[in-house]
Amino acid sequence: MIDSRLTELVDFKLEIQRNNLLSLVKEARERIQQYEHIYPYLKELTKNQTINPLWYAEIEKVLRWALNKGRGKSKFLEKDIKNAWITYIVLLSCSMIDSEKPIKEIKPRGIFLKNKNGKIVGLMGSN
Repeated sequence: MIDSRLTELVDFKLEIQRNNLLSLVKEARERIQQYEHIYPYLKELTKNQTINPLWYAEIEKVLRWALNKGRGKSKFLEKDIKNAWITYIVLLSCSMIDSEKPIKEIKPRGIFLKNKNGKIVGLMGSN
């Protein structure tokens, strides 16, 4: 469950890390008012990211815990259900790393120069 002392419990090296975490929690609280908001928000949050494999077991455990909270009876998420999902979102965010983008193959290009007689000269000699 999201603890109000969250930023005190985590040892941040930089103040910006603490502020980023608080911003993420605030945004998640605002964005997931209903159960139907959770998946689109998670999809947006994880776009172009991948999960660090070392975190899989912990993420799965917290996801199961959040799912076991159910949907609740009202249209809006109940506090404990919302906090469970925000906990999952925070853990997921901490586990994300930039996905490796495929490097485009660079095709070799010939560089050609003209000599003083107008003859084309490449890097490997003249023609």
